[in-house]
Amino acid sequence: MSNPKMVFEFPVDRFERLEKAIIDLGEKKGSAKNEVDPDYLTPDEFAAAIKASRWKFEQLKSEGKVKTIRRGRKIFIPKSEVKRFYDGEME
Repeated sequence: MSNPKMVFEFPVDRFERLEKAIIDLGEKKGSAKNEVDPDYLTPDEFAAAIKASRWKFEQLKSEGKVKTIRRGRKIFIPKSEVKRFYDGEME
């Protein structure tokens, strides 16, 4: 049993634009870790900064001890929260 192959014809300029768009999307995906502001951390970055697990971050967040900001589905933490943690203000 043979597999039929599909053949598409594209004008070269349209193919080049499509190829460039795919490459651009791949580059954006790789660099989109923190697009909000350099003064904010992702949950994993925050956990690493306080030398704790992601679970500990989730615990602090659920207890309302750490300030978070939501952008769509993403969560960000102000860098100032790391200082608050080390100053003992989150206990």
